Amino acid sequence: MAERDVARQIAASHPGPRVLFLPTHDRNGMSCGLRAFNVSDALNGMGWHAITLPGKLSAAQRDRILRRFRPDIVVFQQMRHHLNRVETVPDGTPIVLDIDDADFADPRHADLMEDTARRVAGVICGSRFVQDWADRFNANTTIVWTGGDPGTAHPTPQADRRPIVSWAVSNATRYSAEFDFVADFVLRLAEVSRTPFIYRQYGWDGASDHPRLAQIRDAGVEVEVVRGLMPYPKFLASLDQIAVGLAPLITQSEFSRGKSFGKVLGYLQARVPVLCSDAADHSLFFTDRTGVVSNDQDVWVRTAADWLANPAKREAIAHAAYEDYSMRLSTQQAARQVAAFLTQTLDGVCAAPQPQHA
Repeated sequence: MAERDVARQIAASHPGPRVLFLPTHDRNGMSCGLRAFNVSDALNGMGWHAITLPGKLSAAQRDRILRRFRPDIVVFQQMRHHLNRVETVPDGTPIVLDIDDADFADPRHADLMEDTARRVAGVICGSRFVQDWADRFNANTTIVWTGGDPGTAHPTPQADRRPIVSWAVSNATRYSAEFDFVADFVLRLAEVSRTPFIYRQYGWDGASDHPRLAQIRDAGVEVEVVRGLMPYPKFLASLDQIAVGLAPLITQSEFSRGKSFGKVLGYLQARVPVLCSDAADHSLFFTDRTGVVSNDQDVWVRTAADWLANPAKREAIAHAAYEDYSMRLSTQQAARQVAAFLTQTLDGVCAAPQPQHA
């Protein structure tokens, strides 16, 4: 998106409050696309005038757009972009910080994020864990789960899918505890499952002969690896053959504790039944009819073996989860919550003395 494209968006006829989203990357970045670009698009259909700037714009370009657009409120979607700093926004313009990862757990960013949380008008949090952190520094916080587009496509029925068990993650080796948990799970599943299965690993940046993958192959399981990040539409399309989706989170890591639904949204959209850890906000969304939430590896093994042998059960669980996804985790639902919070924040700012950013 070039600056002239943004200029056309600024000139568009939208009578409502002006909100500017500032993400780290472009629309293809998963969190940026889902929590900034997609929410911004939805807000434009709800009476707002919302635009989102791609992360590649320079400081000078951002400044020109800020002066021309004159937003009523600015949203920093994460702080990973070096220009997402309070000082880059004109004094008197309220700022909301949107966080869906526990970046504050990194000592390199902790002080900056705490200082920013104290100075902004409000914080949108992707989970309870993130809100617990934000509440320490700001009295105006809310939780908005990352939403996705349920779409209208009809995916491959479970009965026609390959028996693929998959862990979809952005970087598998970065989550070493989760990777070990999954590898142990796959090895145990290979011992008890009467249905031969394939293990697919997304986000792989390790060696082809990694010892854990070698163990899985030696156990007679075919292994597929997907290297690096895929464009989100391509990632969604690739899930159409998955039989069982894994979403492990090991809570000894603060960063893992702060995760939102992430790749789970892709499973739900592709009608993949999900096995997930009892962590983050999983237990607030999934029920006995829509998935399995447990930290017990025995439960994971029994459930996966049962699901692999019963395509009809997988179909029923995935369909029920998709219905809940459409109602509770859609972009439209996220946008409604963001709109309510931004309205509340603007009302509060108008009723209080305006703080200075500097």
